[in-house]
Amino acid sequence: MDVWSSPQRKAFIAVHAQWVDEEYKPRKALLGLPNLRRSHSGTAMTPHLMNIIRKYRLAPKIGFFTRDNDAKNDTCLRHLAVELLQEYGVTIDPVTSRTRCAGHIINLSLQAFLLATSERALQAALEAAQIETNDVTAAEALHEHIHSHIGKERFDRRRRRLDNAGWRSIGPMGKLHNIAVFIRNSTIHNDAWDDIAGKALGIDSITRWNSWFKLLDAAIRQEGSLSIFLNQYHNELEEDILTHDDWQTLKMTHEFLQPFYQATLEQQMEWASIDQVLENMDILFLQFENAKVRYASNQRMVHSIHMGWWVLSKYYTESDRNPIYATALLLHPEKRRKYLD
Repeated sequence: MDVWSSPQRKAFIAVHAQWVDEEYKPRKALLGLPNLRRSHSGTAMTPHLMNIIRKYRLAPKIGFFTRDNDAKNDTCLRHLAVELLQEYGVTIDPVTSRTRCAGHIINLSLQAFLLATSERALQAALEAAQIETNDVTAAEALHEHIHSHIGKERFDRRRRRLDNAGWRSIGPMGKLHNIAVFIRNSTIHNDAWDDIAGKALGIDSITRWNSWFKLLDAAIRQEGSLSIFLNQYHNELEEDILTHDDWQTLKMTHEFLQPFYQATLEQQMEWASIDQVLENMDILFLQFENAKVRYASNQRMVHSIHMGWWVLSKYYTESDRNPIYATALLLHPEKRRKYLD
């Protein structure tokens, strides 16, 4: 289940099911896409889920719910458990029946790697995202924190300078963000870039870490073109000019993020299975630990790595609350107890 917003500013909750049929073949289907009007709260989602459960007579067949880490989803399942018990006499545990989207956990971990300035700021962002009335993601809360210490000016030119300074505070990736915005926000700059590079650089999204990776990947592939562009607009970009050390950090960041990008793609594959979740998280933990040693001489990289590790560790620990992950490994013929041991 996931909430989506359309270009027409309409909110929908997508309810998707996976099951095994009578011939032991995996199946999947979109069961419904109801419109969420006025409220995105967990309480508001529950009636839509109950309507779908009634329509397809799913009450006795419910297994597990996969959702992201938003607090609204906890509320939704608590209310759903009450309604299922009252209407059908079916009991579900709103804690152990909930699985978390593995791709979303990776996204949060890498957002922390890219955006968190301190563990305190990271904790505050995660707590803000868990307050249901806030309607804000952890990444958006981190974004707000980046700018909160540099003022609330409303004059456009001054505000742009403050915004750039905020992004610059996270290091070379912040500079790259400012450069991408500089190109995107002016047809003149965009034309100049197109004349030099012949292809778009792209732009990041604060809610999707892989958009940062794609921007970083494009920048490294077009390092020569970007250097020419920066030289051409040296006066306008000033503090966002990428130095030799900045490029080295960007290349280290790209090298570090590559396995995470691959893991995210694997989690989005058509038949990605629950037994892969802990295994992939273990691989990513190993990547973090190895990176601490590999980049020990770069203080900024070590700090960023710690921020990402902290988030991954938090949700890895929470996986112990749900038996499905270990059960999936025990039932896998190639893994069984040898993986858990």
